[in-house]
Amino acid sequence: MNGNYHQERSRLIQQHKEEIKSIEKEIKSKRGTLKEQYQRQLEEAQKRHEDEMKEFESKYGNSEEKTKKGAKPASSSFSLGGGEKCNSEKTILYEERQWNSLSKSELEAECKLRGLNSKGSKEDLVTRLFIFTADQKSKLSKISQNDQDSIQMVESRGKTSGQLESSSTKKFTMVSSANKFTPPEINYSEAGGTGRRKGRSQNRKVDHRKNAKPGQNSWAAFCARNDIPRKKNADLNIHENSNSESSDGEENEKEKQSSSEGNHSEGESSVENGESESSESDSDSEDIDEEELAKRNKRRAVMVKVLEKMFSSITINEKKNGLKLSEIQGQLTRLNVKNFKPELLGYKSVEDWVSSQPKSVLTYDEGNQLIFPPGYKIPALSKSKKEDPYYVDSLSEKEGEKSDDDFFM
Repeated sequence: MNGNYHQERSRLIQQHKEEIKSIEKEIKSKRGTLKEQYQRQLEEAQKRHEDEMKEFESKYGNSEEKTKKGAKPASSSFSLGGGEKCNSEKTILYEERQWNSLSKSELEAECKLRGLNSKGSKEDLVTRLFIFTADQKSKLSKISQNDQDSIQMVESRGKTSGQLESSSTKKFTMVSSANKFTPPEINYSEAGGTGRRKGRSQNRKVDHRKNAKPGQNSWAAFCARNDIPRKKNADLNIHENSNSESSDGEENEKEKQSSSEGNHSEGESSVENGESESSESDSDSEDIDEEELAKRNKRRAVMVKVLEKMFSSITINEKKNGLKLSEIQGQLTRLNVKNFKPELLGYKSVEDWVSSQPKSVLTYDEGNQLIFPPGYKIPALSKSKKEDPYYVDSLSEKEGEKSDDDFFM
């Protein structure tokens, strides 16, 4: 009988546990009014389970418990955290908690407190605690109402060692683990049906450029990692215009000096011009920052790709005849390159920019100001008449026919 009793009892508890677990899953997935309905359903299920356990205990109670009913009610003595044992006339009642919401370490502590086996998985610990609380409720239902009214809960305040405080009134002792922090129950449906707590910021701006990999060599990532302030395009234009104006003023002053010193020799003037050019280049290099040089190199690389795209999109006749220098601006606007200025690339004019490109990018005919794709062979600018196969020099032929004797007639 005892074996069948325990099997039936564990089977009933397992059914109750599965039903509660399925309802809790629905509560987590639902929002608003549906969630409230499932919460009510959970409360009803818990009450129904208690009634079923009471009926089961009344019908299939142990013979040992029946024999104990005839004698005086001897309470089970459970060991407390401090190791002290209660008297035989007292019964210890432990606090009931939501076991599914506790962590495994907390469940192990609760099992040790109740004298249960604390080994196994989290589900095993929850099952043991459910069974223990059901037994406690069944025992409490068999006690008279007057004794139940005398039960009090005494919380342990200011305890840091983990020991629990108990108070005995008449025959009962209530043990509470109030020294442990229990999170407050929050109704997430009141937070607008979003399932999130109030006050938590949802939109957090994170600068992902600071977490860029070392292989990412973009200028924006470099500035973000090193906290370098970036300049706007308007500031760059103003800076470049001021540099160009200062360079023009220096050139005018040097021209005046060269005109006043025109009596010097050509060798000395050439040396001075070389020194002035070197000083200009030095001053330009000093004025330009490393940041501006990096931006300029980046713009040049972008424009090289634009030129490659331009040559791939033009017609065959344009490739053979070449593009005029004046047509470059229109080709760039066709490729969605707006507000192009050669000064942003470090050149004074479009022709300087085109002529400085390597032959692997384009071929430039300076005499006719034509631009051809890379690999195009430019014909000679001025061929001699003798190299022209269609030209016949009659005078040269007649002179060739004359002999030396004709000059000494």
